[in-house]
Amino acid sequence: MARRFYQGDLIKMDFNPTRGHEQRGFRPALVVSNDDFNELCGGLIKVVAITSEIKEFPLNMKLPDGLPVHGQVLLSQERTIDSSSVAREYSKVGSVPKAFLEEALEKIALTYK
Repeated sequence: MARRFYQGDLIKMDFNPTRGHEQRGFRPALVVSNDDFNELCGGLIKVVAITSEIKEFPLNMKLPDGLPVHGQVLLSQERTIDSSSVAREYSKVGSVPKAFLEEALEKIALTYK
């Protein structure tokens, strides 16, 4: 059975297997797919990786203070994953403020225009 995650959730998950410049290993991520997508796609969710390494880049956003996860959201590292897979470990650890999520989604949308 698929675990239910919502847009804006902060989760910890195993990104492996990976190739090339993809973020790898057990790390936090931000769920960016909307709740309809998450419900209709049988456990698929779209996430962006989070890193503790801070680098200036237009598609990186520092997480607000006070969250259970610290670091920078890598909006260029969007991935669709199957949250129903028992081969991966997932856990929800929090959620981001609505204003932060909206800004992140606007920046992601620019990569599709």
